[in-house]
Formats: sequence, C-alpha cells, structure tokens
Amino acid sequence: MVEDYTLHKYIYNDDYVNLFLFLQQPNIKKIINNKDTHGNTALQLALMLDRRNCAQKLIDSGADSSIKNGFGWSCLDEASIILV
Repeated sequence: MVEDYTLHKYIYNDDYVNLFLFLQQPNIKKIINNKDTHGNTALQLALMLDRRNCAQKLIDSGADSSIKNGFGWSCLDEASIILV
C-alpha cells in the first residue's frame, strides 16, 4: 500500500490554499484521518505546528479529534501545549 501524506505536506508547509482545495475531494472522508510515520493525523500535525487556520479547516471537513497518535496523545493534548 502506498502512503499518501499530501495533507501532512500542506500542513507542514502552511499551504492553506492547497489544503483547502485538497479537502474538497469527494473521497476526503476516507483519508482525512490517515496517520503519518509518527502516528500523527494531519489535524494533530496542524496543532503541533500551531497552524490554527489549517486545524479549523480540517475539523470543518470532518477530521476526528479523538484519534490518538503513536505516543498516545490526542488532539486535546496537543492543543493544550500550544495554549500554554
């Protein structure tokens, strides 16, 4: 299986325009919660990098905030770090 980290790439590069366009795909619900090699979803990465506009767009597009990453951290855990 070939992994697709397109969402993660847009988040990492803070490329909101292409993220927005990519999230409009009809099959986005199938891939929006995919994890990268560190076990992070795109939403978790957006929170780690303090990309709030990207995080909000992911949530609006159906990203699941309850998923835990490879370290057992949820999106709430990540968000609590950036708010300190």
